[in-house]
Amino acid sequence: MSSNFDAVWSDIQSKLHAGDRIQSWSADSGYTGGQFEIAQVHRDAVVAVAENTDAPRRIARGEFEKIFAYWSDYCAGKPEAARSKLRNQSHNLTYVFSIFHWQEEQSNRAEDC
Repeated sequence: MSSNFDAVWSDIQSKLHAGDRIQSWSADSGYTGGQFEIAQVHRDAVVAVAENTDAPRRIARGEFEKIFAYWSDYCAGKPEAARSKLRNQSHNLTYVFSIFHWQEEQSNRAEDC
């Protein structure tokens, strides 16, 4: 994944579309068996709907950017970027992590994460 958030966000905006289904993913477990659907993609947010939930989740660009700062360390398993430590940064970690991982796969630049 690029180290430039603006480039990654632009890539997500151009490749992610309403109706796309994203598999839930974490560095510890890989694909977890869950998934969610993209409801909308805006220039400043992504709206996702998970199975067994009533309301869509709007994940702001700023939330993606906050977590992006930890992405490499999270993938590397560094304790300072553990999921438990990042929960106070975002209540949408599953969506953000899964979309970042999806973006890497879509860009054919997937790392060992």
